[in-house]
Order: sequence, then structure tokens, then C-alpha cells
Amino acid sequence: MTDNRVTPLTERSLPWGILGRTFNSDAGIGTAEMLSSAGLADWDIALEPVPLPEGYWNDKPEFWITKRSGVNPEGRDILGTHSKRYNALSNEELFDFGDGLLDGGSWVSAGSFKGGRVVFGTLKLDHKGSVNGSQMDPYLLVSTSHDGSLAVQASTTMINPWCLNTLIAAIKGASQKFKIRHTQTLQGRMIAAREALGLSATYVDLWSEFMTPLADTEVTDERFDEIINKAFAPAEDASKSAVTRWDKTYEDLIDIWYGETVKDTPFANTQFGVWNALNEHHGWAMSGRGDNKVENVAAARSGFSPVWNAENDRLLAIARSA
Repeated sequence: MTDNRVTPLTERSLPWGILGRTFNSDAGIGTAEMLSSAGLADWDIALEPVPLPEGYWNDKPEFWITKRSGVNPEGRDILGTHSKRYNALSNEELFDFGDGLLDGGSWVSAGSFKGGRVVFGTLKLDHKGSVNGSQMDPYLLVSTSHDGSLAVQASTTMINPWCLNTLIAAIKGASQKFKIRHTQTLQGRMIAAREALGLSATYVDLWSEFMTPLADTEVTDERFDEIINKAFAPAEDASKSAVTRWDKTYEDLIDIWYGETVKDTPFANTQFGVWNALNEHHGWAMSGRGDNKVENVAAARSGFSPVWNAENDRLLAIARSA
């Protein structure tokens, strides 16, 4: 297998575990305790006017979005810049409907990344998914940003417990991601929580229904070889480096297809097994770039990257063509 994986195949954990603090879902941790344990409590998010140099004027004043510094007790961290219309939502307000969510799940992880600009909490849902009798674990990822880049939103993420693959897919008639309304009353927060759980349950059911036929459709070893060559092999006039990359990709995919995360599962030699293998390579063989590569890859695996999610859908289409 490749040496440049950010997370070795033998050291897998749930994707958001790298981004924040993980909890024992059986412990039944409450929302307030979750925020405190994850270092998300009492950030004191606020807007502060951006000072202008002497002699300058701005008819559209800008404001820094700041939080209490995690390094200097007397200082503030600047998270972004926005207009005065920005609603500086605290972490406590984001997760204030957590008690309603806890009626349908339990907190398993929470944290922040991008220097505190994005915060999230993850619940393991009680409403389970399955593919031909094999359980798939659904999670609800609740997140927002403190720099104006993300709305308050929730998304349902399916995890294959055999290999901890993130199996996000766009399923017709089911919302995988949805925005959460900014509500102020207790009743409004409970309604938002119930809506989030209801939409997640619908997605889980339709996801399971969609995937079951894939697990019923046989794919031989020879056919798998044909599929990956057709989908990924370079052209005859490809550069030497492209051929070298393909050779390594081919080796990885074959190792996964014949490995325990496919062959030793109920999905061996099926279309679902093909998608699992392609998805496994996509998620666990990827290597990040730059100083924050571990964080960037973990965020992508968690479902925060539209590009990563779109590739998941492309791989699913390849598997269904098998």
C-alpha cells in the first residue's frame, strides 16, 4: 500500500475524530458537557469595528468577527471580516437545540478546525440503516462557521462499520444536507431538532433502499479488473509519471478488493463491494497538501468538501455500471 496516506489503513478512526474530541456514545453526554469537553464553550463570539487609518473613510464599515483567545487570556482571535448585519452566533446557540437531537441520538464527537472558523458536533443516530441485513451506522453532523462562509446546517453521513468508509451519496428524493433555521424560542429549537432528525431518518431509509440492489448484483473478479481499467487507466500516450501513478492506484485497488474490508464482508463480489472498494481508495489513499493536510483530509472525509462528495457520486455511478 502507499506510504503517503495521511491515516494508515491500520489506524482508522471515525473521520471527525481527528478534527475534535470524541466521546463514548453509550455514556450519554449532554450538550453542555459536550461543549465544555470539546473546548467549544464560552468563546464569546462578537463583532468589533475594523479601525481605519487616520484620514480614511468607509461608507460600508466592516467588522471583525472575534472570539476569546485560546492562547492569550487577555486577547482576542480574529476569525473573519463581515458587515454589521452578520449574526454573531455563539457555539452555545448553535447547539442549543441539542437536547432535542439527543432524543434521537448521542454525541460522539465535537470540535473546530480552520483556526476555529468552523465548529461542528456529531451525533450517532438511533435510527439505523442496513444493506441486505448488514448494519450501516448513520450520523448527523451539525456545523456552522464563525467567518460567514457556512450557514447553520446538518448533514446525514453513513459509515460502513466494516472499514469506517464514509459512504455519502446523493439519493433522489432524500435530503442529505439541510439548513437549520435560526430560531430563538425553546419551541422553535425543538421543532428544528425534530425536523433535522426526521429528514435524517428519511435519508437513511432511502439510502438503504437504494443500496440494497447493489448488494444483490454480482461482480466477478475479472469484471472488477475491467471496471477499474476502463475508469482509471491512462491513455497509451500518457506520461511516465501518469503510468506510475496508475500502477500504484491499480495495486491499491486490487489489494482492497481482495482484502478483508471487501472479501470478508457480505458485500464481496457485488456492486456495493465495488463502490466500497473505490470509496475506500478515494478516502483512505488520499494525501493532503500544505501545512494543514491532515486536517484538510479529515474534513473532506467527514463530508465538508463538495468536491470530495461529488467524487463519491462519480464512483457510485461507476459501481452501478458494473
